[in-house]
Amino acid sequence: MKSNEKKPKQLSKREREAKKAKTIWISIGIAAAAVIALFIILSIQQNREQARLLQGEETFADAGHEHIADVAEFDPSNYNSDPPTSGPHMGNVAPKGFYEETIHDAYLVHNLEDGFVVLYYRPDLAAEKLDAIRSFAEKHNRGAGHSGVVAVPREGIAEEAILTAWTKMLRLPSYDDAKASAFVSVYVGIDHHQ
Repeated sequence: MKSNEKKPKQLSKREREAKKAKTIWISIGIAAAAVIALFIILSIQQNREQARLLQGEETFADAGHEHIADVAEFDPSNYNSDPPTSGPHMGNVAPKGFYEETIHDAYLVHNLEDGFVVLYYRPDLAAEKLDAIRSFAEKHNRGAGHSGVVAVPREGIAEEAILTAWTKMLRLPSYDDAKASAFVSVYVGIDHHQ
């Protein structure tokens, strides 16, 4: 070793521990940043997929929250969509579930106001499609709390299924479980009382 070269300074135990702690904190910071970045990327991908699945969704103006005393007061001209997505309705809701009989729109509109999704299906569907819709309703009603899915037949619709939420509608020419599930994941549970 030449005389003009300096020996590297030996770090004290305290300095070595401080350097080690600093390295650990930097590593933790880098790992946390990577996890956050991954979360953001996955959220963006999920939002894009959801937007793709909900392509064709319609939005209607809010037609009101008025309660009516009797279904005889239900006037289809008071609604801006068919099936209705908001407007005057009965004071109680239909229980969540799959139905083989129709339920009056006056009750179902209140379901929408309470955060339910109503799936209308064409009653002449093949048995396997009806089974898929029944399974869909059961799956989305397990542990759903107060709101959930009501699946009911609707005469006169061209589509195999129409999903409705408060002021929202998605028509499915061919029933698609992924699209229906995306609709439910966005809208079920949102209370619209004023």
